[in-house]
Amino acid sequence: MLLLIGLMLPPLMGLISTSLVTGKMYENSFKTARRMAKAGDTQSAWDSLQYAATIADQANLGFDQARADKVMQRAFTKAVPVLVKTAKYYYKNGAHDHAAAALFEAIEIQREMGVKPGWVTRNRQRNLTKRLLPRMRVLAAQRQAEAAELAAQQPVAAAE
Repeated sequence: MLLLIGLMLPPLMGLISTSLVTGKMYENSFKTARRMAKAGDTQSAWDSLQYAATIADQANLGFDQARADKVMQRAFTKAVPVLVKTAKYYYKNGAHDHAAAALFEAIEIQREMGVKPGWVTRNRQRNLTKRLLPRMRVLAAQRQAEAAELAAQQPVAAAE
């Protein structure tokens, strides 16, 4: 009986529409992006949305940009407390440079995206900022230098 089922499967596989499979892949990538956003993992959420955009482009489906923006806004909102907790963890374990980098990233997200953290997160952030401010200033200076170097290279690339 198993042999007969095995012989019948290939003809049945042709009945499945590729648009149905593509639509499912599109929806599943959005679901993955929402799960990652809820966890505060901005990079994975972005990657899932990029995959959904690629699928939508290849299958001539419409990509829901407003929905993607909401997912990314949620990802950034949820990422701030996660980053502050991570900074606290690094600080307690003696990795002060990593703590400063995580805290600096949380503050940048707050500035750029307009995220308002809750009371506990603000309190943790304030206490860590007092301790890590010199390291964060060095990190900010490094990022500004990198941005200036990148800006200096862009006119050269445009001229070519």
